[in-house]
Amino acid sequence: MASLPQVGQVFDAKYRIDAIIGSGGVATVFKAYQLEFDRTVALKLVHAHYSEDEEFKARFVREAQVLARLHHDNIVMTYNMGISGNGFP
Repeated sequence: MASLPQVGQVFDAKYRIDAIIGSGGVATVFKAYQLEFDRTVALKLVHAHYSEDEEFKARFVREAQVLARLHHDNIVMTYNMGISGNGFP
């Protein structure tokens, strides 16, 4: 499992990491630039030790699917979800 990306690096050939927004027990959130769509996004990367937990990954996918269907001014839009090439949910 690879380590979390650093500021200035390109993650998964899709996102340039611009800053760390915050980190908690489950994930780290970055301010990132989505290269393909020319926009700034928040990129949430789940900590590496969760990548081996199939139940956690299934819950992660379900949560992202539900969030993608929600549209409200106080909820951020979900644009993408998946497992990166180096194993980060």
